[in-house]
Amino acid sequence: MTRTHRFRVAQVLICIASLLFGSVAQAAGPVVPAASQNGAPSEATIIRDVMLTEEGVLQGVVVNADGVPIRDIPVTFFNNGRPTVKTFTDKAGRFTVAHLPTGIYEVATPRGAGICRLWPRHQAPPVAQPGLLLVANQSTLRGQDSFRGIFCPETLITLGIIGAAIAIPLALQSDRDSGS
Repeated sequence: MTRTHRFRVAQVLICIASLLFGSVAQAAGPVVPAASQNGAPSEATIIRDVMLTEEGVLQGVVVNADGVPIRDIPVTFFNNGRPTVKTFTDKAGRFTVAHLPTGIYEVATPRGAGICRLWPRHQAPPVAQPGLLLVANQSTLRGQDSFRGIFCPETLITLGIIGAAIAIPLALQSDRDSGS
C-alpha cells in the first residue's frame, strides 16, 4: 500500500467517524431545555401535551420517584423564560391553576421540572393527558441520552479539531506526493 493510498484511507475514516459521531449526538429527537433545581435551564425533556378542564383549569400532582405525593411544594409556570404563575401543592401533592392561557410552559419545582403544552379540552390531541404529573428527583437519564457524556458538544468540537489537525496535513502531504 502506497503512502498516498494510506493518507486517503485515513481521510475517509476520519470523515466517516465524524459523520457517525455527529448523527449519534443529534439522535435525541425533539427536546427542549428544562429547569434545574434552581429554575435555570439545564436539562432536556419531552414536551407533554396536557388538556385543561372545561372551565380552563389545569390540574396536576407532584410526586417523588416512588409515587408518593409531595405536599406544600411550590410549582412555578414559566412562559418565554418569565415566571407566569406560582402555586403550591396541597396535602395530596395536587395543585390547580385557573385562567392559564393555552401554550407551552416550563413547570418547575425545587426538585425538578418539565415542559408542557396546554390545550383547551375541545382542541386537545388524542395523546393529551387530563392533568399534569410532575415526578420530583426523577432520573434524567433516558434511552435517547445514553451517549450524552461521551458525545456532548464539547467532545464533538474537540474530536473535530483533532480530526482536522490530522486530515489537513494528510491532505497537504497527499497533494505534494501526487504533484511529484
